[in-house]
Amino acid sequence: MKSLLSSVVLATALCIGGGGAKAALVSVDLVAGSGDGQITRDTERGLEWLDHDAGSLGRSHADVSSNFGLGGDFEGFRYATRDEVEALIVEAGLPAENGPMPSMYAGALAFIELVGGTIHSPGDASLLGVMEYTRLGDYFLKGVVAEPSPIGDPTGHTYITCCVAPDATGFGLGDPPALFSSWLVRPVPEPAIAGLLVAALVVIGVTRLRFVIESPVRRDLE
Repeated sequence: MKSLLSSVVLATALCIGGGGAKAALVSVDLVAGSGDGQITRDTERGLEWLDHDAGSLGRSHADVSSNFGLGGDFEGFRYATRDEVEALIVEAGLPAENGPMPSMYAGALAFIELVGGTIHSPGDASLLGVMEYTRLGDYFLKGVVAEPSPIGDPTGHTYITCCVAPDATGFGLGDPPALFSSWLVRPVPEPAIAGLLVAALVVIGVTRLRFVIESPVRRDLE
């Protein structure tokens, strides 16, 4: 797990490197300095995602929602929308569309390891999380599955899945299966944003100083 400081530096380097803005997904601590690594920060959109193995596993939509307030288990978080979840998946280099992902096992597995999986077995990992939905019939579950390709199967079992909310007697308003979690998100806290800006300014300053020192014009003047 990355410490908060190292994650800030890594995020800054990825954002300003390569001559332009570039997004980064980095692991940071939910409890500062604890080393828990239970937050995935999207530096492009200024959002923090609670890892799926950090408390929401097997808890119903109603239960999780009732814990968003002050003193709750998920204080400051909310359910992510489908657009936000799909944007995060795309940020990780995976497709947002439902279906198989040929030759993307390593990327899918890395994403699941970053944001926390709901199912793990040797070589296999799955992530099945509940999203916010406003009416029955909406998509409410988005998942990523990473399984090694069997011999002779070019597409394997690495794929994106999405499910529609059933009627009021089904999963949407009841208790979820034990292996479902929730896509929970919050804005990056202001102190963390300030830290990113300071780190960015330091890196930019060092880059400019290096340019001045190595500039041909500078050498000619000497």
